[in-house]
Amino acid sequence: MVQKDKVLKPMRIWDVADYSIEIFKNNFKTFVFISLILHIPWIFAKFLIDTPDVKEGFVSFLRYIEVTNSNSTDLLGAAGKSFVEDVFVLLNIIYSLTIKLVFHAAIMKVVYYYVVDDIYDFSYKNILKIIKNGFKYMWRMARYKVYFYIVLFGVFILSFIGGLFGFSFIASIVIPLEEILSADLTIILSVVITLIVGPVVIFFPVGVIWTKMILGYNFIVNEGLSVSESRKRAFRMSAGSSRHIGFSSLFCYIIYIIVGKMFTIISFYVYGVYENDIIFYILYSLGTVLSTILYPFVIVFITVLFIDIKVKKDGLDLEIKLNELIEKQENAINTNNGEV
Repeated sequence: MVQKDKVLKPMRIWDVADYSIEIFKNNFKTFVFISLILHIPWIFAKFLIDTPDVKEGFVSFLRYIEVTNSNSTDLLGAAGKSFVEDVFVLLNIIYSLTIKLVFHAAIMKVVYYYVVDDIYDFSYKNILKIIKNGFKYMWRMARYKVYFYIVLFGVFILSFIGGLFGFSFIASIVIPLEEILSADLTIILSVVITLIVGPVVIFFPVGVIWTKMILGYNFIVNEGLSVSESRKRAFRMSAGSSRHIGFSSLFCYIIYIIVGKMFTIISFYVYGVYENDIIFYILYSLGTVLSTILYPFVIVFITVLFIDIKVKKDGLDLEIKLNELIEKQENAINTNNGEV
């Protein structure tokens, strides 16, 4: 890793993005090395699996087993391809709840070491040690992730129900306007109000809960807390900072999507316009490679937000400065044989 001056202070939205880009750039080789071990092999396998020819080949293999084994049940039939896709979906869920979380934990640790601790020299031995230690957080992170998505889904359902009541309320106001306005104008007004109010009513509560829970993973990894302790600490530390976390995350996600998903978006546009399979697969492959390489940036900026919140709420910057002063004093004592 690269030497840098540790100057921690409360950050604004663009400061979070700027610092995240700096960290990603300075530790690019480290992130690629971790990705090569824990993330890229699965993305490559998933890319092959999603290829129609591979799916057809797998179905043909099942058909061969079915034909050669007289005692076998009907594996294919009408649900053959659906069965194959369900298997791959299950594998993706297993990966998301195991190795992918180890990958996230390793990225979080690297960022935390870089920002908070002393210089952490890049070496394969050190990175492998970080990856190995990441496995001890895997099951806690998996439980937190399941809890996280259950809560988000519950909030979404409640918000959706609230949205239906809101739509009924809007209808009760707009429908009487038909006596004043034309029918077409009333319909347009109803659609505009629904498109504006609907997403706010449904997705705003989900976004707020997301900002209050997303830092929980970092509390598990960088503070070693349990699932329940991480949840409580994430809610407590994010109090009053939901807007900062939300807009900072949105800004960084936009950067990632624009840069990382650029070729993927272009590939679908080209296929829709020109229907050229060769160009589509070339652009889509480039998009997959680019988004995979840049994916650690998402974990980087969330960890930077975690550190920023600790600076604002826990005085992490003061703690680091105090530790540096103590370390300098101890070094001075040792150098002067006990004389300050």
